[in-house]
Amino acid sequence: MSRPRGISKDFRSAFKNGLLSPVLERVKRDHTLDLQIREEEVHVYYRGGKLLGLTPASSSMEAFNCSFDRNYLGSDQTPPGVEDLPVLARSVPDIEAWLRCFPHLKERMDFFYTAKAEKNEREFQQVITRENNYANVSNETDYFIVDSEYVHPSFPTGQVDLVAFKWKSESSVRQKGQVGLSLIEVKYGDKALKGGSGLVEHVKRMTSLTRDANALNVTKGEMLSVFKQKRELGLVRFGSKGNRNEVNSFTSDAPEVMLLLVNHDPASSGLLAELRRLDEADRNLLKIAVSNFFGYGLYEECVFGFDEFLSRYARQLNSRA
Repeated sequence: MSRPRGISKDFRSAFKNGLLSPVLERVKRDHTLDLQIREEEVHVYYRGGKLLGLTPASSSMEAFNCSFDRNYLGSDQTPPGVEDLPVLARSVPDIEAWLRCFPHLKERMDFFYTAKAEKNEREFQQVITRENNYANVSNETDYFIVDSEYVHPSFPTGQVDLVAFKWKSESSVRQKGQVGLSLIEVKYGDKALKGGSGLVEHVKRMTSLTRDANALNVTKGEMLSVFKQKRELGLVRFGSKGNRNEVNSFTSDAPEVMLLLVNHDPASSGLLAELRRLDEADRNLLKIAVSNFFGYGLYEECVFGFDEFLSRYARQLNSRA
């Protein structure tokens, strides 16, 4: 059993006014980066891949373990300065050495993702997070992405691509501090729809989590805590207009189980076949989101139940029928 998501007060202080403050400032200035909170660990993502992992090296928070997945480097010559990066950061110069190498590490990640087209799914997860949390339109969308690549601390099948607050953009709703909970699975292309990690299996995982009241309450508690900690770190920004409304509870609405289907081929019948494999109980819980005029903002008006989605988008599901 793992620990719930969240980082300690002293760890947060290291980001706010301590050794790790340059990292936080870099993330705030660079919208290609996304900081996510884990279990007493922080990951900084680029294009959906972990650019920098940080964990405390001791309870005193005087040093931090730093990591980068060297698989991204491939077989090419190692970029300048990477071999000298400190795996244990004890000073601001150590942290700044990592930040100076970000452009080189990003470039290698770009090359990696060009060669590994199947990795696009996580990149789109980060784009969805950026558009709904940080971009200029984010204060007008109806969802806030609280976490990505979520793993429940005790529920075996509690794995979700994105966890979001459904937080309608109307001022009266934002001021109440109550939100809905949305569990979101992202599928990129039709090849990702089948198999052991396909559409049906992931929907079943998410619906099973929503049906277990105790497990769901754990997730809700984690998300409230993560949101509060991100706000403390200045990561809840909602674009240029900002949003200082707090979130302290959930509405009585049932959690949403949502699919985001990226780049389905209308000439393929595969998506429709997989949707029809869902049992009736899961269909009744499922929501499917579509874009609003070619964007990644999530709006309530563009989220449909199973039957309505099949009716509205019959031609897009199988244009050859």
